[in-house]
Formats: sequence, C-alpha cells, structure tokens
Amino acid sequence: MSPQTIGKNASNGLLFITGNSPADFKSKKNMTKVRKKAMGSYLEKEKKPRDSLKEQEQRSRLTSVDSTGSRASTSSEQQDVISNTEAIRIFHGESRRPGRRASSPASSVHEQRTVSPEAQIARIPKPSVDFVLPSAPIVLPMRTGVELPYDKFAPRPFESIGKPLDPFRAMFQANHPRVSVEELKWYCSRSFGTRAMGRHWIPTLVKSPHAFLSTLCIASAHYDAINERSIESVQTLALRQEVIHLISRNLVNPSSQVDDSNVIALTQLIASEIIAGEETALSFHESGVEAMTKQRGGMNQLGVNGRLASTLSWVSLESAVLREAAPRSIYSDFCSSASSKSYPNTATVPESPLYCPRGEFETIKRSPRCCARTMELLKEMRMMLDLFLHETRQGRRNSLSLKNIYKKIIQLPSVAELQKTNVLTSNDWRYEAIRLTSVITATAIMHRVPLSEALKLAAHVEQPISLYTSSSGSRSSESLVSP
Repeated sequence: MSPQTIGKNASNGLLFITGNSPADFKSKKNMTKVRKKAMGSYLEKEKKPRDSLKEQEQRSRLTSVDSTGSRASTSSEQQDVISNTEAIRIFHGESRRPGRRASSPASSVHEQRTVSPEAQIARIPKPSVDFVLPSAPIVLPMRTGVELPYDKFAPRPFESIGKPLDPFRAMFQANHPRVSVEELKWYCSRSFGTRAMGRHWIPTLVKSPHAFLSTLCIASAHYDAINERSIESVQTLALRQEVIHLISRNLVNPSSQVDDSNVIALTQLIASEIIAGEETALSFHESGVEAMTKQRGGMNQLGVNGRLASTLSWVSLESAVLREAAPRSIYSDFCSSASSKSYPNTATVPESPLYCPRGEFETIKRSPRCCARTMELLKEMRMMLDLFLHETRQGRRNSLSLKNIYKKIIQLPSVAELQKTNVLTSNDWRYEAIRLTSVITATAIMHRVPLSEALKLAAHVEQPISLYTSSSGSRSSESLVSP
C-alpha cells in the first residue's frame, strides 16, 4: 500500500502521513510536503493571536525552564487536528466523523481581529534588564583637590627620597630587636662605601651571616664615634657579641674555622675595635686572626683574589700605628713583597712636610685640591718639623719660634667656624683633616710626648658642633638584655 497523506486540510494545520515501510516516509514527494507544511506552520504561528494572558504566562514558564524541550514540544496553538482514536480509525480505513471542518485562513484572520486588549498587551515584549557593569577605564584620571604626600614635600635636586627597604627580609638579620640591619646598611653605604667595595668585596660578604653582620659592626661603631657617644650604643654591643658568637661557632667546625668568611668577619671586627679604642680586645683579636692566617698557610693563601690579604694587612698596620706599636712581621713582609707599583725614573715624587727637597711645595702647589689656607698650613708645619729636628738639646725647650708656630697652628679656624660664613666644599674638609693632624703633631712636639698622649692634651672639652650634634635619645646607656 502506497503512503497516503491524511488530514491535509485539518483545522489545526496538522499533516498526517502514513506508509507501509519507513522508506515511504523518506520519499521525495513526502519530504517536500513536510517541508512546505513546516514552513507554512511557522509563518502562520506569528499571525495567530494569543489565546489568553494565562496561556502566555504558561508558555513563558515552559520556555524559560528548557528552551530545547520547548522547541520539541507542541504549543497550545499547535494542537492535533484529530484525536488519536480518530487517527487510528482513519488508518484502518474507517471514515472520519462528520461535522469537522478545517479552519480557513479567513477564520484565522477573524480570530486575530477579535483578540482582546489584554492579550495584545501581553504580546508586548518586556524590557530586559542589563546586568553587565559598565567598563572601568584602564588609566584613572589624576585626583584633583586631594593633597598628596609628594605634593607636600618637594625634594631638592639629586636628593634621595626615603631609604631602601627590605620588605621580604632577604638580608641576614641580627637577633637583638634593637638592631636595625636596614638602617645600618644604609649608613654604611652612604658613609664609607665605594664602587670597588660593592664590586669586589660585598658579593663575598653577603654569602655568610657573620661576615655581613661584621660590616654593620663597623658602621655602628662609626656612628657612635661621629655622634660623640661617651659609651657604645646597645646595637654596637649586640652586633659585636653576635659576631663573636658566630665566629666562635665556626671555629668548632674544621671545615669552616679558617675559611674566608671567618677571616673576613674577624678582620672587620678588628676594624670596629679600632674605632671603639678597646686596646685589650684589639690585641686579642689580632692574635687570633694571625693564628688563623698561619693555619691557612700564609697571606698568599687567602681568597677574594688577593683582596682579603691586602685588607687584613692595612687594617693591622693601621692598628699598629694607632697603638704606637711595631707592626706584626707577617703583615709588613706581605706589604713589602706584594707591592706592585713601579714609577719611572722621570716621575716627580710629591712633597710632604716630612719630605721636601725643594724650597717650596712645587707639586702640591699645582694641585687644584689644595687651597691657599691649606698650603699655608703645610708650610708652617714643615718649618716646625725642621726646627724640631735641627735644634740642639739645650735650647729646644726655649725655642721661641716653635712656640710661635704652635700658637699659630692651634688658633687656626676650624671647619665649624668656616661654615658660618661660607658654603663648605671638599677642599674645606681636606683642610680640616690636615689642621687636626697638625694640631696633634704640634702638641706632641711642644710637650715631647707620643701622639696618643698628645691627642688627649689637644682635645678640648666643648659642645658638639652642629655638624655632628645628635639627639639626647642617641646617647644610650640601656641594658644589652632585650626585653
């Protein structure tokens, strides 16, 4: 039996197709009818009015629950043309019930015209709410009317703003809570740090905690001396105690007792003791570093490309000069053998108050770093040394010339007095260093005492000058024990 098309003119627009096999439903003729009917139903659906507001709301709820299911399901407008029982009767060859007529397009138009106003209002689409936030600008405009910190304080040219921070505490830290590693490192780099030190010396220091903290010992002792503290601060004592503890702990370990980091830490600890002026501790540490150097195999076996041996040598020689003692032979022999400077025969040897073969300071006179005030001081000092070296034993104490030169030297203005009327330059500080040296030397000559005792005689009890004046809180006499 060939497939039949039933219900072609049904009022509800349903097209019913029957066939003997599934292949009959895929014939070209039936597929064309199905496509036409589907397209016609889609176009007629837009022309049909809504039955009621209730059906519209129900249809909206079904659509919002599952859009895919709503596409597959049949809406209330697309009801079956005939019932299931009637379709079965037609399939078995029975006739349809009378009285059923397919609705014409005219009736659909009439129904569309008689739609109630409520249904027409329901067909108006509801405005959708946009929940997307407005996009923010990538670059915010400058805030006007708000006074910011960098507007309140304008730094001078080449002035650093703030200080370097260590938010992640990457540097080695001291155990005592009063020790500020960050501030001491800043002070060390600004007071006596050099480019060569940062290139060759610092990379070795940061490898071990005691070598790094010993650098801060020098900075803390130097800070105490500059601020004229009568006793050492808590942070200086705490740092020195911790560095000594770390060095002693490494001495127990055979693999690290004489390594470079231990020698560096002890060398810089000696430098801090030189600033503090503790002669007993200084002698003890110098004996220890000498024993470590000999156990290492001599000065030439020290690392850091020979810089550790050079640093240890000049620190020990400086200590011997300040203590007015003979330097240890291990350091003087190394300096004599390791000196690599060579000068041509035509080179001019610079003069000094101790060596001046000509009548005037010819080489110093040509230097732009020597001002007229400094040159006059050097001449006075040279004359005093000549009189002291060539006078007789009987008349040296009564030499009127020595007394006059001594009085003239000690009455020279200091840099603290010069800054009241002048802007200080590097030449002024160079003059101040030469003036202090001349005062101590002249005092030693007049009183016939060593330089160490002359320093006590030349020192005057006076108020700290404004360049070095510190707050009262910096003069600490607190206990080393942390709370």
